[in-house]
Amino acid sequence: MGQYARLTPHTENRGVLEALKARGLPCAILSNGNSEMLASAVEGAGFAPLLDAVISIENLRQYKIMPITYGLVLQRFADVQANEVLFVSSNAWDALGATWFGFQALWVNRQGMPQETLGPAPRYTGRDLRAVLDACRI
Repeated sequence: MGQYARLTPHTENRGVLEALKARGLPCAILSNGNSEMLASAVEGAGFAPLLDAVISIENLRQYKIMPITYGLVLQRFADVQANEVLFVSSNAWDALGATWFGFQALWVNRQGMPQETLGPAPRYTGRDLRAVLDACRI
């Protein structure tokens, strides 16, 4: 678990987060990981100043794709509706769960994998995190 403190982010991640911050868009992490692990990973990557929240679902004792887990985002950002959230994940199943919840989902499909067989497909798909910037222009 200590490796999470030393994960190397993908090269475009910092620039994308900085661009979103410059646009005034709030950014957060929602993860199955525990709070300690997430804090370590965020600090290790130097992303703390670029994030408005780091949300762990550990206290719910549920896993994504349960709707209650995605609801934590709406609790943290109370003035936001589900359809206003761009939920970004490199996991197709997570993008699907977020879509079912009502978020606008973007699947970062770095390996060019096929879509999940269940539907619907996420609204957006991209090969890396830069796809977020295109999705935020719409």
